[in-house]
Amino acid sequence: MAKKSKPLPEPTEEEIKERARKEAEEIEKKRKESRIEGRKYAEEVLSRDIQGFTPSQRRAMEEGGSRRIGREFQGYQRQLLAQQGRRGVRGGAAYAQQADLARMAQESKQQMMQDIEQASADAALKKLAAMFSIEQGEAAQSALDRQLALEEIRLEQERKRQRMLEDKYFRRI
Repeated sequence: MAKKSKPLPEPTEEEIKERARKEAEEIEKKRKESRIEGRKYAEEVLSRDIQGFTPSQRRAMEEGGSRRIGREFQGYQRQLLAQQGRRGVRGGAAYAQQADLARMAQESKQQMMQDIEQASADAALKKLAAMFSIEQGEAAQSALDRQLALEEIRLEQERKRQRMLEDKYFRRI
C-alpha cells in the first residue's frame, strides 16, 4: 500500500509577509545592480570613437565644395573686373574690391569646412545612436525573455499549489 504523503502546512500570514519582503529586497538589489550595469554600458558606448564621414567621403565633399566656391569666385571676379572697367575704377580702390572678393571666397571655404565637420559629427552621432538603439533592443528582448521565463516558472509553481489545495480540499470531503 502506498504511503500517504503528509500535506504541507498552510503558510502563516507572517511567513507570507516575510517572503514578500525578501522578494522585494531581491528585486530592489537587482534593480540597483542593473542601474549600475546600465551606467557602465552607457559610458562604454559613449566613449567609443565613432567616425562620421570616411576620409574619402570628407575629401570628396571638400573637393566638390572647393570647386564650386572657386567657380563662383571666378565668375564674381569677372563681373567685378567688368564693372570696374566700365566705371573706370583703378588703383587702390580696384585692389580693395578684389581683396574683399577674395576674402569672401576664403570665408566661404572656411564655412564650408566647418559645415562638413559639423555634418561629419552629426553623422557620427547618428551612427552611435543607431548602435545604441540596436543594442538596447537586444538587451530589452533579453530582459523580456528572462521575465517570460520567470513568469512561466511562477505559473507552474502556482498550478502546483492550486493542485495541492484542490487535493487537500477533496480529501476533506
